[in-house]
Amino acid sequence: MDLRHYLHLLRRNWLLLVVSIALCISVAVYHDSRQPSVYRAYAQVLLLPENVVDPNAGATSTGRLDAFRYGAAQLALITSSKIADPASERLDGVSSAAVRDNLSASIDESSTIITVQATARQPDRAAATANAVIESYVENRSQASTGKLTEAIDEIEVRLAELSQTLASFPIDELTADQVAVQQQYQSLFARQQDLRVQLSLQQGTAEILDPAETPGAPIGLGLLSKIILAVLLGGVLGVAAAYAREQLDDRVRSREEVQRLTGLPILAELPVDRAATSRPTYLATVDRPLDPLAEAARSLRTNVGFLGLDRPIRRLAITSALPGEGKSLVAANLAAAYAQAGHRTVLVSADLRRPSLESLFAVGRTTGLSDAFSYVAPKADSDESWIEALVRRHVVSTRVEDLYLLPAGTPVPNPSELLSSNRMDDLLDALSHAFDMVIVDTSPILSVADAAALSTKVGDVLLVASMPTTRRRTLTRLVEATEATHARVLGVALNRISTGIVAYGGYYEPPTADSSGDEVEPMSPTNRLRYGDIRPRSPRISDRT
Repeated sequence: MDLRHYLHLLRRNWLLLVVSIALCISVAVYHDSRQPSVYRAYAQVLLLPENVVDPNAGATSTGRLDAFRYGAAQLALITSSKIADPASERLDGVSSAAVRDNLSASIDESSTIITVQATARQPDRAAATANAVIESYVENRSQASTGKLTEAIDEIEVRLAELSQTLASFPIDELTADQVAVQQQYQSLFARQQDLRVQLSLQQGTAEILDPAETPGAPIGLGLLSKIILAVLLGGVLGVAAAYAREQLDDRVRSREEVQRLTGLPILAELPVDRAATSRPTYLATVDRPLDPLAEAARSLRTNVGFLGLDRPIRRLAITSALPGEGKSLVAANLAAAYAQAGHRTVLVSADLRRPSLESLFAVGRTTGLSDAFSYVAPKADSDESWIEALVRRHVVSTRVEDLYLLPAGTPVPNPSELLSSNRMDDLLDALSHAFDMVIVDTSPILSVADAAALSTKVGDVLLVASMPTTRRRTLTRLVEATEATHARVLGVALNRISTGIVAYGGYYEPPTADSSGDEVEPMSPTNRLRYGDIRPRSPRISDRT
């Protein structure tokens, strides 16, 4: 399908598209109302080179651990209870387990920066949790870095106190070797203690706060507006997919291009929906409202049929459809009326002997007709012209339309297929063609019974009627196959019950209400026929021929 077909698809399924979008928006709003707002705060810690001091070695050795292993160890530490416990003490009413559940950390190995993420229902609580964690972590790293130096200083302090007591026990006026040894040991330890104090003052921690957490201004995740926008997009995609799936599953014919592709036949006319015909059994648009879009379409159909008969004039035309209910009888009646209005002496044959409908349309009561004509035998003494005139006089009735006559279906018979396929039917059609300018035969649906197939072969020219709202693609294909099997010439397809919004007929002229003298003019008066009809010279009547 091209872009125009997709637009038509969306126009036909606009309700499905709207429902899909509305449903997705409802789900998004419901999800947003049921999901509580969660805030996330970020804080950053910079890792520094670790100083490892051996108090017994008398010197400081500095080493850097493997960056990957060291970073992984720090991430495990910062999310452990060793950091969560002191962090929970800094927060009021927050347990250590709650801190760990809402805490995550990651490291940028290229810059040794740890990013701590804390989530909470309140924005200030999220920021406070992140800050408490990094403060506890930096404090822990500081304590771990200076712990050994502090222990060494404390041990030396105890030893110096013991040596001081020993020195106090020696006599003041004597200087013994033991006293000298103790004094030297005291001085050495005191110097060592002073060195360690200097190192402790110069010792830096292994981490420092780089960027404390700030109170987040918006919750994490998508906001309501973003969810609605995504819901509209998702609903539109789902609606289009559902419309396309529905189009593929529904095999009803949707456009004239599709009819042409399936049948390979031209579209001779597009007849709009005739809503007045459903409420008024005897309403005929070409007669009651000659400027109605349906009447314009019927005249267009008459003109196109005439163009197809330039080389071989079309004098007999069978009208059929695939299945009942597609409006073929109404199309036949309007087309026959259009021919009569153009000055052609026309007879409309009600050849659907099983379910005739033209009699009620023209308000013709129960009378003899086509089925009765089969039993009529012309007297041998009469000429052919006399027989034809007698046949017309017996069974053909006039209608309220000038030059339009009706051959009713007649008395119901049990074997309509045998009658319509008999040689007698050929004689009847020849007689009607001799008496009238145009013979239009309303047949039964060709896929329902065999009557139409037998009759189409005898008539010669066939017009197919397809109802756009009801005709299926498979049915249309079978219709073409059935008509091709009759070896009759199929002129084309008349699309019936087209939506009035896409029909090009009507609306250009206004119905005339008065002539130049001010008198009311009837729609079917000779004046109107001369103005709006396609008048052709009439053929001689039977009396003129005889």
